[in-house]
Formats: sequence, C-alpha cells, structure tokens
Amino acid sequence: KTLAFNETKFQMPIDMLTLNASFAFGYFRNSFYSEITFNAMVIRNDHFNRPASQFGLIYENKFFTTSAENGFKAETNSFLSLGYSMNAYRLNDPFWIGIGGGLLVRNRGDYFTGNTAKFFITTGSKKFRLIPEFYLTNDFKTFSLGGKLSYTF
Repeated sequence: KTLAFNETKFQMPIDMLTLNASFAFGYFRNSFYSEITFNAMVIRNDHFNRPASQFGLIYENKFFTTSAENGFKAETNSFLSLGYSMNAYRLNDPFWIGIGGGLLVRNRGDYFTGNTAKFFITTGSKKFRLIPEFYLTNDFKTFSLGGKLSYTF
C-alpha cells in the first residue's frame, strides 16, 4: 500500500502535416485503370501521441488506356477531393476508416460526362487501403460504382 509515483507527466499531442503519394489499381465501367494520388493531410494525435484522425486534400490522376491506331492511348481523368479518416485501432499500427468526396477537374475520354462528383469510403492500414467509390456523372444524374486498392509510399 505504497505509492509508486505521485506525478503524471502530460505529453502535449503533436499534430502533423503529411505530404505523400500513393499508387492504386482500380476498376470502373468495365475498365481497369492505374492511378497516382497526391495527399496533403493533417494528422491529429490523441493525448498519448497516437494517430487519432486525419483530414486533408487529395488529388487523384486516373490513367485509363484505350486502343488507338498505333497502339494504346492514355486518357487521364483527375479528381480533387476532401477526405476524413479516424483511427479505429490505436495500439500499434493504425487502421483507418474514412469518407470523402470530390469533383472531376480534368476529363479525358468518355468515362465521365458532364459535371461529375465522387464519394468514397476508405478502410485499411498505413500502407494498403481498399476504397469503394461511388460516382455521380452526366451532370450528377447517372450513378456508377468503382473501386481500387491503394498502396501509399
């Protein structure tokens, strides 16, 4: 019945700004595509300095390939999105669960027509994420599904 210590040291949470890139392989409208994504995220830590939540800006470049007269042609479609994720498992390696949405800012080819928005759900670890995507294309009138597997560098 003795006191082992009588002082608790409080450690101020450290929030971080991260800039990173990821590569993804996805499927949309009967086509496979590759993707390069650039993220600028603010990670908020809890009072134990474990990652608790993150939010930020996401710029995606989706590379669809189509056959042309002399081989293949790449058509790049780009989205600018906002995302929010929370850490569901805070002990060792974070497991992120999040949502987000964005708008089409560069349209090439016939994959998206008119104004296009996308919404997504993200789940996964620090490196690998599985991301189902929901698209509203044709001036937000046509609903389409897609998905991708992402690897963050």
